[in-house]
Formats: sequence, structure tokens, C-alpha cells
Amino acid sequence: MAVAQAQHPVAELTRRLRERGVEARFGVHPVAGRPPGHMNVLLAEAKVPYDIVLEMDEINDDFADTSVVLVIGANDTVNHPAAMDDPASPIAGMPVLRVWEVHLGGDRTSRDGGAPEVSGTAAKRAGRNPHRPGRY
Repeated sequence: MAVAQAQHPVAELTRRLRERGVEARFGVHPVAGRPPGHMNVLLAEAKVPYDIVLEMDEINDDFADTSVVLVIGANDTVNHPAAMDDPASPIAGMPVLRVWEVHLGGDRTSRDGGAPEVSGTAAKRAGRNPHRPGRY
């Protein structure tokens, strides 16, 4: 989001969704941005309400009851159940946003995602075609 300077369009999308009665919230990975906290600053700059910007630990348990997720940013922070399931993975133990638990998802990130040596994206984990996010 930072490199693309997308905070203002993202804030506008959020505003429009909320005007239509959609609950829109942000889950921010603990190491998102440079330095940590950067995403929170960018969202605040774009006037996203503080109360809908949540830390990973505050939002992870809500994904199972979430209808749609839009991932903006690094695949490594979301796409690798291997971080939790595969002790041999290069990202084993890394905290992740558990977006594979949502009912329907999509992302703007690369097709195979994240660290090239890590397979097992969230879309694959959820039984979806990773090249057509949100499609079964």
C-alpha cells in the first residue's frame, strides 16, 4: 500500500462500503510497512477511523465469520499456512493473518505469492484456484 500510495483510494473504498452498511475493517500485520506501524500511519493519514484498524491478534479469530477479504500487501503475511503447519518451511513460526478461513476471498498480490520457495497459498488451502481468487 505504501509503495503504491494506495491509502487514499483504499480509504475511499472503505467509506463507500460503510455508507452501504458493509462492515469494513482492517487487519494489520505486526511487521507491515517500514517501520512497523507504517500501515497504521498511512491509514490514519487517509482518515480511516482508528476503531476499524485492528492488529492481527485482534482480527484473526473473526475471519471464520467474515464473508469477504481483500488483501493489500505482502503475501507472506497471509498466504502461507505453511508458516503454521510446516516446521521445515522457511517462514515456519511467522505470524500470519488467517485469511484462508473466510467464506470468499481475493487478493491483489502475485499469483503464487510471497516467498518463492514456499508453496501452499491461502487460496490453495481453502480449495480455491489461486489464479482466480474467490473462485472455486
